[in-house]
Amino acid sequence: MARLILSRSDYMLSALIMKLSYDVESDAIEEEPDGTFILETKVDVARLSESYRELIRTYKGLDITLNTGVLNALILMSDYVLRHAPALDEASFRKTLENYTRQDLLRLYVFCYENLEGERHEITLRCKQGSVRLQNCCNWFREELMRDYLETHLPEIVTLQQAKEELLTGRRKRGREPKDARIPALLWGTYKALVTQQNLPETMPNALCQFLIQLLQLQEVLPLDTEIDTFWIRAQLRYLRSKGKRPRFPLDDQSSMMNGAQ
Repeated sequence: MARLILSRSDYMLSALIMKLSYDVESDAIEEEPDGTFILETKVDVARLSESYRELIRTYKGLDITLNTGVLNALILMSDYVLRHAPALDEASFRKTLENYTRQDLLRLYVFCYENLEGERHEITLRCKQGSVRLQNCCNWFREELMRDYLETHLPEIVTLQQAKEELLTGRRKRGREPKDARIPALLWGTYKALVTQQNLPETMPNALCQFLIQLLQLQEVLPLDTEIDTFWIRAQLRYLRSKGKRPRFPLDDQSSMMNGAQ
């Protein structure tokens, strides 16, 4: 857990930006007796702050200084998204999660049946915090751990080629047409906050679009290995800018907002 500590004036500013940009208020930050406001959050505050500073640094030659009010509003909104993800759009969230889980299972299927033939293949599992090396004696990882699980959760996949074909198709579909209705609200709200409050130009350079992708990943709206790229983000922003109605929280049925820029 990370901690965000704000003075009253800093909190009032960031809360105003959050309200103007997303039409929501933080329901988790608490006021202390000394007048400060404290938020305990799962948001990777250090990573978000560094990504935001890196974005500002890309605007060389422009008189732009870091607006901490916008940064704090992004942290508050990211915390809001993480806390309310299932409640905002439970059906879409569940469907999206199932799709991402299936993609992982398909990758495991391809890995196991393309690389783990024979009696022994050492395996290394790695994450940011560390790694573990498995001897995989008698190929137990595939035969004892993964085979039954994959057959249970992918009953219609019986060949390696089937898994490869669905994985390829699924990647393309996921990257081109995400149905999560939170995405347009977060994209547009963040873009407007950066343009109106941070005074960034209304242009949509790659650095801005890449920051929006990173932000959605920090908010766990997009997976870390998303196929969405800066071209897709830019197309969505242009489409949203052309619409009269702006997507905002709290969400109603706004999934149709995603269909115009496919």
